[in-house]
Amino acid sequence: LMKTHEFDEEIQWKGCQWFTSLEPDHDFDIVEKHIEMRNKLIASEVSLTIIAAMENHRDSSRVQTFACWTIWHISRTWRNRQKLMALGIASHILQSMDLHVMQPSVQKYACMAVATLATSSIIAMKFLELEALGRVLLAMDNHLYDEGIQKAGCKALRKFCRSENCWRIVNAELVAKVVRSMDLHPNSQLVHEQASAVFWNMSFDVLGNRFLIQNHVASKLLKVMDRFQHCASLQKHILGTFSGMASIEVVRDELMRLDVGLKTLRVMDAHQQNEDLQQVAIALISILAKSKRHNLTLMRMDTGNRILRAMKNHRHSSQIQETAFLVLF
Repeated sequence: LMKTHEFDEEIQWKGCQWFTSLEPDHDFDIVEKHIEMRNKLIASEVSLTIIAAMENHRDSSRVQTFACWTIWHISRTWRNRQKLMALGIASHILQSMDLHVMQPSVQKYACMAVATLATSSIIAMKFLELEALGRVLLAMDNHLYDEGIQKAGCKALRKFCRSENCWRIVNAELVAKVVRSMDLHPNSQLVHEQASAVFWNMSFDVLGNRFLIQNHVASKLLKVMDRFQHCASLQKHILGTFSGMASIEVVRDELMRLDVGLKTLRVMDAHQQNEDLQQVAIALISILAKSKRHNLTLMRMDTGNRILRAMKNHRHSSQIQETAFLVLF
């Protein structure tokens, strides 16, 4: 129907809308039937239909919104991402952002499409070459109080800030804008989860780490830890950020002064069965404990028994066993 009525705007946006209904937005709701349907769509060259709709209806925010939404969904598979990028989908998404700067729905779903496509560092680099970073930051600037755009924007920044690309883009302004998202949406778990993931990626870059320190990011993340104690993924991102920052000795001292050691142990107590979180927590402890003084402080907090408990609960995790052994012995 979309192919035979390619210049009918209503058919095009409703067709794209129907594509978005074929699988849920949340990754944890996706089951095998959704993946099968996604692969069938790609096999039927639905991507060409979407691109044609975007080109023929550039001024339609409805077409652009649901087209970007569909791209987000179908690009969750690695092979699909490769096919979409080969068709030049990146330029079409960024064109949508340029033509509908003040349309929240277009900006949100365009950012989500960018974030999902940029899961590969090679694709992320391609987006950076096309100046996607500026578009994402502009979307965040123009829609400060839109939680969905701030979350989607931070998710895209997270992909751009991988270690291979971080040095190309990180600066004080970028850090300040992510901090601003957190400040303007203090009760949004989704925004904080993506923002803290941006910082985690930044923390392993020398320049990125410097900007995190200058912007007092550690103290902000500690407040977020207290506010969202129940969210294991958010806690993991924050502890991961601290691990990167703690590579600098003076920062280790500051983190211990801020009771990061104690808070890490509390996170381990609250999420004992979460393997990933236990691994990140033990890795942070191993870095904090490099100082003999901090090592003694951590041992007085019964850190050893927490680590032994993690080893027992996750005996099949080679990463936990190896990291824990290094800390204890």
